[in-house]
Parts: sequence; structure tokens; C-alpha cells
Amino acid sequence: MKLRHPGLIKLIGMLVGFIVRRLMNSIRTREFLTDPLVLPNHRLNTKRYIYAFWHEGIMYLAGRYGVHKNIAILISRHADGELINQACRWLGIKTVRGSTAKSGAYALFQMLEKSHVGHLAITPDGPRGPRREVQLGTIFLASRTGFPIVPIGVYYHKAWYARSWDKMGIPWPFSRAAGITGVPLEVPRHLSREQLEEYAQELKRRMMLATEQAENWVKTRTW
Repeated sequence: MKLRHPGLIKLIGMLVGFIVRRLMNSIRTREFLTDPLVLPNHRLNTKRYIYAFWHEGIMYLAGRYGVHKNIAILISRHADGELINQACRWLGIKTVRGSTAKSGAYALFQMLEKSHVGHLAITPDGPRGPRREVQLGTIFLASRTGFPIVPIGVYYHKAWYARSWDKMGIPWPFSRAAGITGVPLEVPRHLSREQLEEYAQELKRRMMLATEQAENWVKTRTW
């Protein structure tokens, strides 16, 4: 049964936020960068970026990138999204409600507004899949803002994976996690739909490569 009562959603959201913070603080995390300047808090970073994660890595997104006050994260508008939104608010994470599909125009407008003051973070296959498929809204947003998309791959050494479409990963306490940032994707303006689809496939390729690299790091490196 889905939660509908606003007060209950807010309360559970606070509890989820508390658990996420404690859990992610216990994780031994390593992040490997193609370019250190893509970090949102790097003192020499003069650009703004769109950080792209698969939906399954949303815990990593909240734990590692949500702590930066200059990033806004796109959260879906459906009921489950409100619970995530409340958890993010408790964690101090800036959010935009919407998706790259339903309510896409409103979400795009809000993300464009946020782009004037900071970075953006998005799950290109959210909110309802298909899993690991890049929706065109992500590419269109990059085209409109001029922000390069930073593809990020995530892998947990030990985790519980949901049976939902995204197979969202919840890492075990005190386990390990790796994040790999791939080569940023520059998207020009005024693209046709066919060109948007080509860039979507290229972003998918870079994200899949980063995900494979993250898995290799976790499985083969001594920390």
C-alpha cells in the first residue's frame, strides 16, 4: 500500500534521511576521476556540470553529491518520489520535482532555473526506466544549459538490490563503494531528435564504461 498522508510521508522521510546519512558515512568510498576539475567543490572549477547516475546508484548520489550545497537533484513527482524528496530535504539536499518523462516541461523549467546558480544531478533512466537507458530529456537539458554531462559509474562491494525495475543498490554497512567519473559529454545546441538520440546512446556508452570500471576497481584493488 502506498503512503498518502503528508505527515506520515514527512516523518518516514526524516527517518530514511537519518538512516541514509548514517549508512553512507560508514561506507569506505573511493572516487576515481578522469579530471579532478569536474568535482563540484574543486576550488579551480569554473564550469557547471550535469552529474549523471543510473537510478540504481541513487544512494551513492545522495551520499556523495547531495552534501554539496551547489547541486540540485531531480526527483520524480510520483508518491515514492515525495518520500525521497522529504529524505533529501532532511539531508539538506536541494531538489527539483519532476522527471524526464511525465511533467517533463515543468521539471526542465525548474532545472534551468537552478542551473543559473549551481550544478545539476540526474538519473537519466529514472523515474521508471527502462533500466540503464538514457532518456532524451537529459540530453535536451544539457543542450539548453550548455553544461557538460559527467557520466558516473557506481559499484558496491556488498549490497542488497531491490526487485524493482531499477535494481536499486543499498550497500551493506561498513562495506566498500567505488565511483568512476568518465569523460564529460559536450552537447551542442539546436539538435534534431535523431541527433539527441545519438548523444543519448553515447552517454549510455560512457556511463556503462564507468560502471564496469567501478566494478573492476572494487573487485580487484586492495583498499
